Amino acid sequence: MQALAVLLFVVLLAVPDPLTAAEAPRLEVEITGIEDPLKSTIRNALSLEREQGHPLLTRYRIQALHQRTPEEIRNTLEPFGYYQAEIESSLEQRNGAWYARYHVTRGPPVTIGLLDLEVRGPGGSTEVFQRWRQTFPLQPGDRLQHGSYERAKDDLLAIARQYGYFEARLSESQVRVELPENRADITLHMNTGPRYRFGAIHFSETPLRESLLERFTRFQSGEPFHAGALLELQRALSDSDYFDRVDVIPLVEEAEEQRIPIDVRLEMQNRTRYAFGIGYGTDTGPRTTIGIDRRWQNSRGHKAGGRIIASEIRTELNFNYRIPLTPPTTDSLDFTADYTEETTDTSSRETALIGGAITRMKRGWQQTLSLNYQEETFDVGIGDERANMLVPGIGWQRVVVDDRLVPQHGWRLAAGLKGASESVLSSTNLAQATIRGNYITTTLGGRLITRLEAGASETSNFDRLPVSLRFFAGGDSSVRGYGYQTLGPENSEGDVIGGKHLLVGSVEYDYFWSDNWGAALFVDQGNAFNSTSGFELSQGAGVGVRYKLPFGLIRVDVASAVSESGNPWRLHINIGPEL
Repeated sequence: MQALAVLLFVVLLAVPDPLTAAEAPRLEVEITGIEDPLKSTIRNALSLEREQGHPLLTRYRIQALHQRTPEEIRNTLEPFGYYQAEIESSLEQRNGAWYARYHVTRGPPVTIGLLDLEVRGPGGSTEVFQRWRQTFPLQPGDRLQHGSYERAKDDLLAIARQYGYFEARLSESQVRVELPENRADITLHMNTGPRYRFGAIHFSETPLRESLLERFTRFQSGEPFHAGALLELQRALSDSDYFDRVDVIPLVEEAEEQRIPIDVRLEMQNRTRYAFGIGYGTDTGPRTTIGIDRRWQNSRGHKAGGRIIASEIRTELNFNYRIPLTPPTTDSLDFTADYTEETTDTSSRETALIGGAITRMKRGWQQTLSLNYQEETFDVGIGDERANMLVPGIGWQRVVVDDRLVPQHGWRLAAGLKGASESVLSSTNLAQATIRGNYITTTLGGRLITRLEAGASETSNFDRLPVSLRFFAGGDSSVRGYGYQTLGPENSEGDVIGGKHLLVGSVEYDYFWSDNWGAALFVDQGNAFNSTSGFELSQGAGVGVRYKLPFGLIRVDVASAVSESGNPWRLHINIGPEL
């Protein structure tokens, strides 16, 4: 009998209330008297709004939630400084539907009165806390916004942790609202406590010497703690290409005498990396690259690598050996051996080169001192010539860009000086300067891309100057509309032989109508020349299509050689990053 009663009770629970339809009643919520974004914030906070369409939403539930709504509206407005809001509400049912209306009058806002901000203790007078005080988001007379206050409070504690004040505590923190004066007084006091320092730095075991790893570190044990230094160390180790994973962990709980041990956990990359790539450019035709790299050759972190690059016009064999200096991420000593065979429409050459270079980063500029010795056999239409050159040089380069592959804003500038002397293993005297700059910015919804390249040479015997040290213009990255290296001074037979000087400029505008697809308009001008007398710039202009890839842009251009009779057209295809 008892079991039957329980069963009957369960069945009755399962039978729907005739007042509770299987389908939830239609409910409309209207809020007036206030505009977005506050209106949307209020709507998202209302229980009545969130339960629309719920299968258990009965008329009793609707009425109960309606009674709660004015208080929910007031609670939502208070963090934005409105403490005296008035709400007129109504609820009615028509034709089986419910209509809930709320007219909100915000009332006068609460404004900041007294602002009492203090940072006490050993770090209280430091610049970083003074800057926090000066940039506090709420000032006397401003409307009270609790969100801004809470974020500023969190920022203060985060700054303390970032700069090693791990014992920092808020001694007083309150917002006191005075009604009906509509004034809020803010009191926020913090005691920094002592600043911790870096303790011992421990690197996990790797095939690399610890003396090399220590050269990545820009701080010393005993220096004041700064979390940014740890991030810089992690970034430097990750960029070295030695490691697959890098974790830099401050062991705050293990600090002794306010010195924090630093644990650097490292997982190595595969020692050997193989590379294979294919590409295409109208200057070179199809090209293939095969390479091998040794990420570390020995415990001192030396690197070695080789490349074979083959295309229709050029075959290149390259070997390089790199010794990291200090800091290892940016500074290095490099040795190179290179052999190149190249045949273009205007010249052919075979070049063997060996050399070395020291690269250092100075004030954001990459500076390279180099010394190369090359022997070259070349032909510019008058038969084979042979030259050898010992060429010291210096170069500077800097890139500032928001996105290296497809930048919206950025620039690149590279400049170099090189020379040679007949008295020191060279076929001719040479003094040469080059500069190349790119600038990209956004305008009119697209990108404006400008490029300038210039070079100047002085030589005692131009005929003995190798082709690889002469200037040519024309091609995908020079003056479009013309073939690769087909612009420059000519000999008596009409063959382009290259020039002492170079001037090339370009202006391009591109516009992307989707995430990946875009179009471009461009004008290029330039030429290689031996003197300004009779010098003429060749002009090319055209249109192009752009497509974004994970490793850069595919650029397909159709350009007209404007300066040529008949204005012939030429297709240019290039793939890769722009800067």
